[in-house]
Amino acid sequence: MEVKTFEHRPLVKTRWIRTHVSGPKPCNVLAFLRCKVAGMPYEYFDGELSRYRVLFTTDFAIGKYNQAQHQWYEANTLISAAAVLRTINTTTDFQFIAAVEWIAAGVREADGRLQFTIQHANLMSGGGINDSIVYHADLTAYVLLYEPRAELPPPGNFGQRVALDPIKYFPGDERELIYTDDPRLIRKSSK
Repeated sequence: MEVKTFEHRPLVKTRWIRTHVSGPKPCNVLAFLRCKVAGMPYEYFDGELSRYRVLFTTDFAIGKYNQAQHQWYEANTLISAAAVLRTINTTTDFQFIAAVEWIAAGVREADGRLQFTIQHANLMSGGGINDSIVYHADLTAYVLLYEPRAELPPPGNFGQRVALDPIKYFPGDERELIYTDDPRLIRKSSK
């Protein structure tokens, strides 16, 4: 059976949270991603299993990605993903079964963005020749990866002080803003 393939050209809008972790080496970042991949149409084949493959690229990118080291990033970026199909629209009330069969993930060579491929299958019956169904997939992924960064104390470790440069709100403004997780570093501006 032929597998139909759809590729989403624009980047898929993605929400994520990044946090620093201490391994497994060489990974130093854990990212949690969520996105919706919309508009996956199925054609009607009465009683026949049909398979579809959707390829898409998220707008999440590995920080300071080095294209010359792409194979190293592929080997050392660990991705665990799950997807759920949700119905957007049906043309009638026919019966159907749909399921995600597998998900593949990788790092796009050009810019270090994460790419996913979702293959899903559909079985419909009881509809007419022009009936169809459209899905979107909710994808969730955990990603362990490496990003070069300046060394900072572990989150929540107040035993070490971090030298931070004050940031001016606006040119000529006397107030300073300091970003820190150590309340002992909070002080009034000396100006």
